[in-house]
Amino acid sequence: MAETGRLSPKQQNAIAALLIARDVRAAAKTAKIGERTLHRWLAEPSFQAALQAAERDALHLGVRRLTGAMQHAIDTLLVVMANKENAASTRVRAADVVLSRLMHLKELAELQARVTHLEEIVAAETNR
Repeated sequence: MAETGRLSPKQQNAIAALLIARDVRAAAKTAKIGERTLHRWLAEPSFQAALQAAERDALHLGVRRLTGAMQHAIDTLLVVMANKENAASTRVRAADVVLSRLMHLKELAELQARVTHLEEIVAAETNR
């Protein structure tokens, strides 16, 4: 967690609990603190910032793990799609998933390129 330097160990435990609990009550129980205390901490900017940093870190870890599994998932879809013994509906669904994900990734890549270009323009204008 990036922003934990100013937080107490109990607050750090609460953040860890919030990342895995189904709700604030369960997080408070896991962290062995009162629910009202956790709600109070959730209103504090430093706690909010640390929680957001922890959520970003967890999200990045998830993305890295999914990226590692991506090739296996693609291979699975391609095997299902190409296997003539599978029902036509199953093969069509696999093909649809492959194509729709491809289009989504293409759109995201184009959007990222546009945002990067706009950021470069803004940076150039700011440096004038």
